[in-house]
Amino acid sequence: APYRLTAGVLIYSVLLCGSAADFYPGARWRAGALGWAAAAATMYSFAYIFVYMIVMKQYKRLNDLSVGTEAKKAMFPLKLAIVTFFSMWLGFPVVWMLSGRTGVNLLSEDATQILHCIFDLIAKSVFGFALARFRS
Repeated sequence: APYRLTAGVLIYSVLLCGSAADFYPGARWRAGALGWAAAAATMYSFAYIFVYMIVMKQYKRLNDLSVGTEAKKAMFPLKLAIVTFFSMWLGFPVVWMLSGRTGVNLLSEDATQILHCIFDLIAKSVFGFALARFRS
């Protein structure tokens, strides 16, 4: 599917731009670091919207197919997984912008790591449990 290649390129572009901003030599507020950060934020927005549109298109298709069947009960866990996954992934760029190393220095390095762990744990755990429930 062409979506896989496009989504993969967008996601790796985000990682590349974010890494370039994070490891930019010198002060974090230099024009080069800010340019890479802006590129990462732009690519993240495109990737987020792109993947969200694909997932919602498939969810609507499955929801339409499940009308009037027993499968309708399984749609709630899938919707929970989608909502949790996409809402948690909004937290990562916010933490990145507020962190001390790459952002406006409102969060310590420890707080940044703790928030990343919490977002990751919630997103993956709820997503995994919901998909396991959806498949059963």
